Amino acid sequence: MKRYIFIFYLLICNGLFSQENELYDKALTCFKIGDYYCAKKKFNNLKISSNYIIQSNANFYLAVISAKLYENNTNILFENFLNEYSQSEKYDNALAYYSDYLIKKRNYKSVVTLLNQDDLDLFSFENKIQSYFNRAYANFMLGNIDLAEKDFLIVLSDKNSSKFYDAAFYYACILLDKDDLKTSKKYFEIIQEADIYGNELPYYLSYIMFKNKDYQSVIEYLSERIDYSNLYNYEQLLLLNAKSYFGLKDYSNSVYFFEKYKNFSQKINEIELYELGFSYYKLADYNSAINNFNKIINMDNYVSQYAYYYLANSYLAVDKKIEAANAFKSSYDKFKIIENVLNDLSSAQLAESAYYNFALLCYDLENSLFDPISIFNDFIFQYPDSEYLPYVYSYLSNLYLSTSDYDNAVTFLEKNIDQKGVPAKVQKVSFIRGKQLFSDEDYDSAIKCFRKSISYPVSEELKQQASLCISEAFFLKNEFNNSITILNDLLLGDIDSSLKDKVFYNLAYSHNYLSNYEQSNNYLFKLLSNIYTALPASFNNNLTNTQIEILENSLNELKNNLSGYEDILDMIGDNYFHLTNYDEAISYYNLSVECNFPKSDYSLYKMATCLGITNKYNDRILVLNEIVNSFEESTYFDESMYELGLTYMITNDYESSKKIFKNIDANYNNSLFINDCKLKLAISYMKLDNNDLSILTLKDVIFSEIVPTSYKRDALQILKTIYESN
Repeated sequence: MKRYIFIFYLLICNGLFSQENELYDKALTCFKIGDYYCAKKKFNNLKISSNYIIQSNANFYLAVISAKLYENNTNILFENFLNEYSQSEKYDNALAYYSDYLIKKRNYKSVVTLLNQDDLDLFSFENKIQSYFNRAYANFMLGNIDLAEKDFLIVLSDKNSSKFYDAAFYYACILLDKDDLKTSKKYFEIIQEADIYGNELPYYLSYIMFKNKDYQSVIEYLSERIDYSNLYNYEQLLLLNAKSYFGLKDYSNSVYFFEKYKNFSQKINEIELYELGFSYYKLADYNSAINNFNKIINMDNYVSQYAYYYLANSYLAVDKKIEAANAFKSSYDKFKIIENVLNDLSSAQLAESAYYNFALLCYDLENSLFDPISIFNDFIFQYPDSEYLPYVYSYLSNLYLSTSDYDNAVTFLEKNIDQKGVPAKVQKVSFIRGKQLFSDEDYDSAIKCFRKSISYPVSEELKQQASLCISEAFFLKNEFNNSITILNDLLLGDIDSSLKDKVFYNLAYSHNYLSNYEQSNNYLFKLLSNIYTALPASFNNNLTNTQIEILENSLNELKNNLSGYEDILDMIGDNYFHLTNYDEAISYYNLSVECNFPKSDYSLYKMATCLGITNKYNDRILVLNEIVNSFEESTYFDESMYELGLTYMITNDYESSKKIFKNIDANYNNSLFINDCKLKLAISYMKLDNNDLSILTLKDVIFSEIVPTSYKRDALQILKTIYESN
């Protein structure tokens, strides 16, 4: 009986095995025809087969199918297969397929790790070649060039391998990066014979030709291919073509392909811009040359000095001399840096030419920013044997007569003072130099120059202007008496009305600073009557009602005539103020206010001061209110508001003083008078019989941590007065 059972079991197993074989064959057929979903379904039924071979193969194909379908579980399936079926006949196939998949996913590190785990030489031939290639490619992409090169050479050891030409391509790229142009070209040509990599080879082969400076071969090789924009690195092919034409000095074609490259790639580096600009320069298209050179001149590179040089020549060609001069100067500077830092004299001749042309343009340009005399002298120092020296000497002999180097010009001109026209030039140059020194606040040196100008009195007008400038220099040195002496001497001469106005004005200021207030006003009245013809010539400090009416009824005319002298009415008022003639001072301050000059706030403030001194409190209140209401940004605002409150107190108008001080306390905490205002506010409350608010205000002062002690003492004293009065 047992025997029959065993036989029955064998029959069942044989039946099952036969069915699995049939299913496996069907699954494999689906896989081979690319019906991966069909294959996947059938292999899934075999992945736990009791037959090891069928089971392992089924799991292998499931991993491969997952890779082909880019399913998320591909990594897991391959890893499981490699771990569970290391003895499978498909093991090295799995490594090859898996590494292919990882390469497609650009997971190069995992490829290297995976293929480093086994001895690839033990694999079948095709799997061995595939795996070596995959590892080489992954290392190549990771930048591990030495490791990649080693594996590529193993693949290249057998020309019949399926990956021979792929390995040859990448190995040639490695050799190219190492500048082994000859061997690299040999491998690229082997690939070319096989008629593969046809899209990539034109770039690499033409690049090698270009690196070998075989420009004609580049052009001939690309002539049949340059119109195919789908080629690998097509924009670089355009660039190689452009550079090859440039190397052959065929500038027309060079420009054509450079422009085509620029339009195609939308990028171009400084070397290429230089070559494009130089090509335009050689074709006499100077504006295009300028456009391209200007894009690179400020870049840190080894061609900018040449770019500047040819940019300068291009500017000269289109008659832009200022730009040309600047470009020649920059070119020379950069050439000299190379000479000094790198000890490279290969461009010394161009540097000399650049500097000479720069000097020549400085001479030619009337308003050059550079001193041509200094430039030419430095040129002689830099190039003592230059062929340009005869011309330089000729230019220098003329330059000293029209120099902007004033000190040297005067020194040279005075050595030739007997020559016609030289004294006038000395006078003018000395005056200009004096003005320059005056602006630099070097008043002593300026005075010397002005006096030298006066010593050659060819132009009476220039002499008078120089004297006026000397007086102003003495004034700014606080030497007021010296200033007055110069100005009085000017008045003795025949000077025009405009200059006389300036003399009167400066005399008034000098006497004011010497506290000669009456004398100061005398000159101001002369100035006023001189520039405002409606006033009689006898107009003086005895201001009559008629004269006041003349001034007040013609404010617009007065204002226009006082243009440039807007401060004289205030100065007259200030002089009267110092002379304690407050009513006269008020009249002029008021007149200045009515003219609405820019410093009306000052005029009002000084008027209010005078009104306070003369006890005209109601008028003072009006003036102070004008400042407070119209000049909130004035430097006199805080004090005017405080003084307004005080004036109200003086007139016993404590309700108004309370409002003012309360306003300051509430809205102007940064006022210099804030603590005084608090005390005055308390007093105003007290005077209004509002002792509670007065006490509250005083306590605010007393208990404040930021109020000085002196104010707290005053507050306590007022508080004591309040309590004692009760």
